[in-house]
Amino acid sequence: MKATLYPWLQETWQRTQKDKDRMPHALLLSGAYGLGKYRFASLLAQSILCNETDQYGFACGRCKNCQLFAAQSHPDFQLISPEEKGKAIIVDQIRAWINTVTLRPHIAAMKATVIHPADAMNHNAANCLLKMLEEPPLGNVLILVGHQPERLPTTVRSRCRWIKLPIPNRQMALEWLQKTLPSGSGQAEILLQQAHGAPLYAQQLHEDEFMQHRDLLLGDLEDIARQQKSPVVCADHWQKIGALRSIRWFQGLLADMVKFTTTGDSAWLVNPDMATRLHALSKGLHLKELFQLSEKIAETGKLLNTPLDERLLLEDSLICWLRLYRNQR
Repeated sequence: MKATLYPWLQETWQRTQKDKDRMPHALLLSGAYGLGKYRFASLLAQSILCNETDQYGFACGRCKNCQLFAAQSHPDFQLISPEEKGKAIIVDQIRAWINTVTLRPHIAAMKATVIHPADAMNHNAANCLLKMLEEPPLGNVLILVGHQPERLPTTVRSRCRWIKLPIPNRQMALEWLQKTLPSGSGQAEILLQQAHGAPLYAQQLHEDEFMQHRDLLLGDLEDIARQQKSPVVCADHWQKIGALRSIRWFQGLLADMVKFTTTGDSAWLVNPDMATRLHALSKGLHLKELFQLSEKIAETGKLLNTPLDERLLLEDSLICWLRLYRNQR
C-alpha cells in the first residue's frame, strides 16, 4: 500500500523530485514540530530505494524493495534514532552505521539512511558523522530530520542540502484538521492556534485532551500569581501533562500577554477563548519583564531535550513567573 504525503508538503516534494537525478549525499529536513518531517523523509527514502517510482517520484508500493521497506526489513535502509525516548543518539550508533554504509547496496541501486531526530545526536556522534559527510561514500543518501537544526554543529549543517518544510496556509491546515477531528468537536481553530499552525501537532493535542489540560495550566499560573500555590507543586503537575508541551503553551500565553500589554487587543491570540483571564493576569505587568520571561521560556524549551533535569527547568520557569507578580508589590 502506498503511503500518502500531506497536502501542505506537495510543493516541497515536487521541488525535491526535480533534482532527484542530482540527489546530494546529505539532506537536512527542518521545520516546526507537527508538520510531518519524518513522513516526508520516509517517503523520500522509499522512493530512493524503489525501482518503479511513478511520475511524481513516489515509490510504487508493490515491488520487492517497497515490500521490504514496508516490513521494516530492507537491507539498504537504516533508521538511526535514540535507543531510549528522550535520550541522545550516541557515537557508537554512528560508528555502527559507518561500518555498513561503506559496503555496496544489497538489492537496491542505492542506500538510504534517516537520522531522526538529528538534533538528538550528542557532540561526539555529530563529530563522527561529520567525518563521513566530508568524504561521503558513493551510492548513499543520508536524510537528517531536525526539529531544532540550530543545535547541530555548523560544520554538519553546511555539508547538507537544507530543505525547510513550511507551515501551511491557514485555510489548508484548517480544512485538513476539520476532516481528521471527530464531527462536532468545534475545536479546530483553537487547536491550530495552540499548535502555531502545525496541523499534525494540533491533531495530537486533541487526541491527548490538551484543551482540558490547558485550563489546568492556566489555573496553576493564576494560583502562583496570587501566591496560593507553590511553583514546585505546579512543576510536578506540568511534568505529568508533558514538560515540552506545557512550555510551548506557556510561550503562547506570554505572547498573548505581550499583545494585551502593548495594544489591549484580543485579536489573533493563541488563546482567544481565555482572553478575559489573560487580560486580568496582564494588568500591572511591565512589558520589559514579559519579554525577558518570554525569552527565558524559549531557552527552556530548547533545554528540555538535553540531559538537564526537566523538573528543575519547569520549577525555575514557574519561579520566574512568580517573581513577575512579587515585583508588583
